[in-house]
Amino acid sequence: MPFGVQTDWVREALPRPEILSYPLETNVIDSIVVNATGVLADTSGPYIGRRYMVAGTILSKRSDLQYERYTGAGAVTDASEVQTATVTGTPTGGTYTLAFDGQSTTAIAFNAASADVQTALRALTNIGATGVNVTGAAGGPYTITFAGTLANTQVSQITLGTNSLTGGTAPSVTTATTTQGATATAAQAIAGILFDTIEFADASNASDEPVAMLRRNVSFQSSKIIDYATYTSALGTALPTCEFI
Repeated sequence: MPFGVQTDWVREALPRPEILSYPLETNVIDSIVVNATGVLADTSGPYIGRRYMVAGTILSKRSDLQYERYTGAGAVTDASEVQTATVTGTPTGGTYTLAFDGQSTTAIAFNAASADVQTALRALTNIGATGVNVTGAAGGPYTITFAGTLANTQVSQITLGTNSLTGGTAPSVTTATTTQGATATAAQAIAGILFDTIEFADASNASDEPVAMLRRNVSFQSSKIIDYATYTSALGTALPTCEFI
């Protein structure tokens, strides 16, 4: 182009994607973050200890702009976790402690009022002054509802710490989760299809894994799409607006 000549550039849109009966590839490399929650390491074979997501995996984009495997999951509503603690064996004396995420309460009397159990749990720094509400009769069973900064999220199970209960028959304390905590999320929507197999950085089941290099392509061979038969209809609906990663 001669020096000083000005030319208007026009960026052409990608052709509308479609499912083809043959593979079609392009050479544009992108980087995104794929959330690795639920992607477990192989336990046998030549790839033991390694975690990966294979080419052809259908992806959904999360609200935090990370990508995860599309499973057709529906919307989730907020739910605060509810757990119970039940004193068993009819003790006549003694104390016990409750443990949560590596911290243990001070001693709790065998026949403690729910307010006393609440005070003991709130004294833990990983629960805090508004982290739980405890209801129930003196001696239990106690209903422990997570609140404050721990509301609407899945938390660890409260467990029995030390058992110094006396009397009765093998007295102890059992705990259980009756309502799983959850944070509201929108229903999944198909955002793209993974073209190249990616491997995650380590063998831990964690999210926010390092950015994965993916090849952007316009059309896909249907036989190469994982779960294509299951999500044929959803794919057909999503194709016109799919990002096609």
